[in-house]
Amino acid sequence: MRLRKILITGASRGIGKATANLLLEEGHEVWGIARSIQGSHPRFHPHAIDLSDLDTLPSKLTPFHQVDTIVCNVGKGHFGNLEELSFEHIRSLMNLNFLSHVYLIKELLPHLKKKERADLIFIGSEAGLTGQRKGSIYCASKFA
Repeated sequence: MRLRKILITGASRGIGKATANLLLEEGHEVWGIARSIQGSHPRFHPHAIDLSDLDTLPSKLTPFHQVDTIVCNVGKGHFGNLEELSFEHIRSLMNLNFLSHVYLIKELLPHLKKKERADLIFIGSEAGLTGQRKGSIYCASKFA
């Protein structure tokens, strides 16, 4: 098995943290991004970055030029009737669940194309396939 250099977004808890731990156990080098993140494993490189801040995101991605695999996992949910959600909630949800992935890949794609092999992995949700009551914006952000 070829050891990889893997970037995982949303790596501080849940699926992202479990994925990071599994990949570290297999011997891979892992870079983790989250708003607040820690790690002590010698092959784990934590980076506290708010991926929903799209204006500053490109300038924060230089440390990841060496990765050959990206796991786009970060996401959150705001649920409620559409008329009850503020435009800020809608914007925040779309920025994190969709646009942050687009910005990240767009910035790192030139570096990935130079690799012998590069992989993009997107962690999705059933919500991207079927609607949910009070989940119209969340479902739309996961479908995108």
